[in-house]
Amino acid sequence: MWEKFVEATTRHFRFLETEFGFTSKTAKPPFAIYESNKVQVLVYYDVNGRHELDLRVRNLSDDPRKIPAVGMTEMMLPTDWQPAEKYQSPFPSTEASLEIEIQRLADLVRKYSSAFLKGDEGAFERIERLRGNARKSLEGRIHPSTGKGKPEMFKRTSTIIGSVWLGGDPELRLTQKPFRIMLMLCLIGHR
Repeated sequence: MWEKFVEATTRHFRFLETEFGFTSKTAKPPFAIYESNKVQVLVYYDVNGRHELDLRVRNLSDDPRKIPAVGMTEMMLPTDWQPAEKYQSPFPSTEASLEIEIQRLADLVRKYSSAFLKGDEGAFERIERLRGNARKSLEGRIHPSTGKGKPEMFKRTSTIIGSVWLGGDPELRLTQKPFRIMLMLCLIGHR
């Protein structure tokens, strides 16, 4: 399956090289990595596990320990929040479904990620502002301002959500969609 992933990714993401000046850097499980002089694209496929397919775009000038890469949902959100709300990482476990899902992911990247692929600082800054708004919203919605609730529960929940969405363990960030959807709804309120 890994060979099929590499072949399909090379074919469907060729536009990164021809239209945006990226070069293919490496293709070792679980990532196929492309880089330009400003941006890194990581196409993730969990070939030996749950078969999750996902994608992240990282501004090379950002410290990855402080500013996590931007995911597909985040790239869709500023343009069209309704598809972003419905988007979920696929889990293709056959060669045929992997081919279809890689093509679908490449189409989404073409449609929603142009500014990020060009290294537009404004696009990355907008995501950081949305993340900041999400943090503020979580503090307001999760932290009980009325004194009701169990503070230890809210602290634990915000820690988990923060790890999933805003940083922390990369494996968690890639697989915990329910938390991402909840945070996305917070972001929508700040549009």
